[in-house]
Amino acid sequence: MNPVATDERLTRDAGGIKCQHRGKISLADAYVIATARRVGGVLVTTDHVINDLGIVKSKLLTVP
Repeated sequence: MNPVATDERLTRDAGGIKCQHRGKISLADAYVIATARRVGGVLVTTDHVINDLGIVKSKLLTVP
């Protein structure tokens, strides 16, 4: 796993996602989604909202 540097493109992508889904996700969530989209990865989350958006492939973990 390699770190992904924040750059202008990632910030614009995250901002666009945040604007499209305002009120549903945080800016941090938007960055995570944009990063997963950039690297083509699967986003593993416990947040059903992120999972339900379907923007990127995701895996929902349930916490008892």
